[in-house]
Amino acid sequence: MARSLAHGLGPSVDRITLTNGFQPLLAFLMVPVYWSTADPDLAVHAVVALAAVADAASVFFIFRVAGRAWGSAAGIAAAVLWAVSPYAIANALGGLETSLAILCVLLVVDTASPFFDRPSTGRAAVIGFLAGLAWLARIDTVAVAALVTVMALRARPRLAHYAIAACAFLAAVGPWWAYQLARFGTIVPESGAAVRTQVALHQVLYLTTFEQAAWAAGYLTTAPLVNLRPWRFWLFVNERSGLLVFVLAWAAAALLLGRAAIRRGRLDAPHILVAFGLIVSVFYTFYVPGVWFFRRYLAPAELGMAFGWAAAVGVLWDRRTFAARAAASLVIVFACVEATVQGVGWARMDADVLDLSIEGPKGYREPARLLMPLLPSGAIVGAFQSGALAYYAPPSIQIVNLDGVVDRNAYRAIVGRRLRDYGHQRGVRWFADWPFNRDAWTFFSERASSPEPAFREIWRGPLRGLPSRGPDQTILWAVEWPDR
Repeated sequence: MARSLAHGLGPSVDRITLTNGFQPLLAFLMVPVYWSTADPDLAVHAVVALAAVADAASVFFIFRVAGRAWGSAAGIAAAVLWAVSPYAIANALGGLETSLAILCVLLVVDTASPFFDRPSTGRAAVIGFLAGLAWLARIDTVAVAALVTVMALRARPRLAHYAIAACAFLAAVGPWWAYQLARFGTIVPESGAAVRTQVALHQVLYLTTFEQAAWAAGYLTTAPLVNLRPWRFWLFVNERSGLLVFVLAWAAAALLLGRAAIRRGRLDAPHILVAFGLIVSVFYTFYVPGVWFFRRYLAPAELGMAFGWAAAVGVLWDRRTFAARAAASLVIVFACVEATVQGVGWARMDADVLDLSIEGPKGYREPARLLMPLLPSGAIVGAFQSGALAYYAPPSIQIVNLDGVVDRNAYRAIVGRRLRDYGHQRGVRWFADWPFNRDAWTFFSERASSPEPAFREIWRGPLRGLPSRGPDQTILWAVEWPDR
């Protein structure tokens, strides 16, 4: 998307179809990179570096937000826990918007905290502008803007403060909103609805509401300390227990949050972030349950857990007894040791690290680069997982997105169960994806009127993961449409 913008083609992944199915702030920040280099891998390094910078800045603001509310011990604990968290590091290495969105949210609450005590015109403007940047970073951050607005009522700011904050917010988001309304008729990214539609296939095949909650509970109960994959799988298999764990964990966090708000008479900045995590965890678990995205989707809840653990460490440390401080220190030492173990595992690039069921790096880059020389000039290739293919494809090869995340016409075809018609209309003669997604092409084509094509296998990419645990493998098929 950023490369397309840099080349003046508008927001598109195939140089043809315009879309708003992405979080724009990261793309906007990456545009200068594509003005200065044509090397796609160098740009990948640049986006990971940007995420690292955002994470480093987040650690500082986490320290300040927690320390201002709960004392220096809690501030240091929160900063260390997030700095070494395998969840935070893995999200940053994903090259997507998570780290940037977390930083924007922290900036909003860090600026809002003194505003609650001393409202001022300048702070109102900064809060509004930062809230706009947060929206551009990730749309679900609107919940933080709403929470801050409600909390500001207690400070009794003047009406002018709200007006100034609203104007600053619109100054940040206004140009992008105007473009979206003119081009797409909405300010909501079209990718969310497309993901929900893709989830429908998984729900038909295996995914239940219990399993969605179980998978989320596996993340929430271990964040940010340890990436305990066996625990997540146990909850997933024992789905009713998983739902119970999710409900109990969510209710406990909500009760503690409410108790703190009653005792202090307000929500402090860390409490706002915990509340944000609670809202996000419910929204993604039950409304957009893309379980394979949960580590990224639930990042605000993972951050909220970091503040929860930091509060506990701060309370223990402030008791000034040997046992209490030893227990507080043990939490930090455990987190650092776990981070080291995770880092060593990532560096080894074991099969288990590369892929295990619905999580782990899938290795999209390697098969994308390997199959490009096999395609003739002018090839039109369909794919659900079209991102890496479109990114590494030369201009002579066109990639058609079929999951609808960045192609609203494909999304409409999926909703109408006429995806095959769309592929036929776009002239798709090749299909490059996992076998699961080839089956998805059929699933979303039950009402199609075009003839069903034959798929002739041309090439198999590297096998990811262990065969006994559900490997993913990119396969290139020739799509042969019958004559009518």
